[in-house]
Amino acid sequence: MGRRPARQNEVLGLLAHHGVMNSYTLSQLIKPALSTSRLRNVLATLKKNKLIVSGTLKIDGSPANYWMLASGDKVAERVMDITGLAASDLRLKSSHWSQYPHENLCTLFQAAVERQMPSVKVLRESANSFSELPDHLIVDQIRDNGYLPDICLGVPTSEPSDTNTEATYKWVAVEIDRTNRSKKRIAARTNIYSRHTSFDGLLYLMPDERAVRVLGEIYNTEGASESLRISGSKTSFLATGKAPRHLFSVNDLRLLCGEQEVLFTDWLSMIALSNTKGRDELLLRFPDTSASKNET
Repeated sequence: MGRRPARQNEVLGLLAHHGVMNSYTLSQLIKPALSTSRLRNVLATLKKNKLIVSGTLKIDGSPANYWMLASGDKVAERVMDITGLAASDLRLKSSHWSQYPHENLCTLFQAAVERQMPSVKVLRESANSFSELPDHLIVDQIRDNGYLPDICLGVPTSEPSDTNTEATYKWVAVEIDRTNRSKKRIAARTNIYSRHTSFDGLLYLMPDERAVRVLGEIYNTEGASESLRISGSKTSFLATGKAPRHLFSVNDLRLLCGEQEVLFTDWLSMIALSNTKGRDELLLRFPDTSASKNET
């Protein structure tokens, strides 16, 4: 009996921290892994205890079960008591069923970065921890119009020391699209980030390779190409890539900056260790990973 509640608490903690996710994503995040039948029983028990709820959607013709915490302050209090999570660790967003697949993709990205890059701050939209985002990055007018990133990454530029008790960060906005958006909407978003926020970079993950290329073309012709705020980092400000559908290795994620392909980890290092006006020049010194990929 001792092990069963522990696995229930683990599943409950994952849903409390990340929000909506499907059964397959849950199975990827649980370590050590649970069998399909065991996971099903754990979820059924949590649902019976009115701690979680579920919804079923058809994705590509097949049904997928999505899981989330039940709503209500009393549930949140019970979850914190059971899991030991602090209020700042909870994500209690109420999502429309149509947003479940998108939320699931965001969870995969969040979990991959949190687990493999522990020095990077990962702030998820609608999570309590999102309040840690510095106010100057997004002005109130932009917030009021709903332009909030899906995820924000705080990339450390210095470690705490005797003279500086807190690490300092440069901030990257992350947008994840599960489906193709209109060119007008994409141009509006890239304009917002490059002209009217103070983020050091924008990572935009798209549903497929064609959409990645289209996004780059829109950015260069309609979206922020003449923004003075990112002078010297026009190309390196926007990194685009294909949204991972599985828990991925951050060391293998390849991004496009203009026509140059770079590793996700290299791009974050460049953001952290350089000034805005010199980033495009620095970008040219990074190896183009598309060349090495073609050789293999």
